[in-house]
Amino acid sequence: MKSIFLWEARNVCKGDPVAIAELIAAAGFERVDVKAADGTHHFKDWLGNEICTPALVSALHAHGLRVFGWGFNYGWGDGSNPKGEGLVAAEQVRLLGLDGWIFDVEGEITVKDPVGAAQQIIGNFRDKQPDVPAGFCYFSILHNPQAPHFWEWHNQAIIPIFMAGCNFAAPMVYWDLLLSGIPTNPVVTYANQVLAAEGWLTESVKQWRAATDKPLQPVGRAYDHQATPSAVLAFEQTNRALGCQGINWWDLDLAWNNAALWPALTSIPKYGAPPRKFDDLDPAGKFAVLKRTAQKSGEIDAAGNVIGG
Repeated sequence: MKSIFLWEARNVCKGDPVAIAELIAAAGFERVDVKAADGTHHFKDWLGNEICTPALVSALHAHGLRVFGWGFNYGWGDGSNPKGEGLVAAEQVRLLGLDGWIFDVEGEITVKDPVGAAQQIIGNFRDKQPDVPAGFCYFSILHNPQAPHFWEWHNQAIIPIFMAGCNFAAPMVYWDLLLSGIPTNPVVTYANQVLAAEGWLTESVKQWRAATDKPLQPVGRAYDHQATPSAVLAFEQTNRALGCQGINWWDLDLAWNNAALWPALTSIPKYGAPPRKFDDLDPAGKFAVLKRTAQKSGEIDAAGNVIGG
């Protein structure tokens, strides 16, 4: 699928669910991954308001988009607990009617017993949600390419545990001109952003194919000056050439109002995921479709009042 992460929905189109859905659908995305949990909690703003709401999910569904939730997983780090992290993910899938879930796992999980934490997160999620699609989002380059048996950059013991319960891996390929575990000891220095995007992705796919035989949906860089339009397009073309089954981008909050970057993301072809059908929508989603159709035909105004009635 052609997908994009959404972190703070209130920062895009002033938080208007319909406008956000129209923006994403018009850009040719097939799925959007909305942050719905942080650790053991629903993801909320500083006022305590939910960020991923039923209204947002319904609007996205009404525009034919698949909607995955995602949550940041700390394991035992930062006072969290992995059992609760798995359970809140399953709960949000149920409450919001999500099509799937992505586990965002980074260095915090290594604070204490990463293997045990991984087992609890994915195990408790699958106890409650045995069939919903799920992805494992983790680091892109797992070990030093020149010394794979002696220099591990990121914990690899948790990969088979998460992948046993996930349908795909989503390595975070946020390329840089320097490919290195330690800045003072570079492995490769690339001449430009295009070569960096291609090189990072090629090495990432190589390492991840050695770690899992499940599909890969790499996450590309769609933020700051290193995500040039040419680098973004080269990354996507390399992704297809390497046989990856989908692509994702971090993230909508930062990319949508970038005058140079957004057109490049929009021009990327879809990966062929079937759109959601009208009969698949929940009642709120069906109502949104019918309302939008009536507005376009001039039967009702923006407030829902019958014109000429």
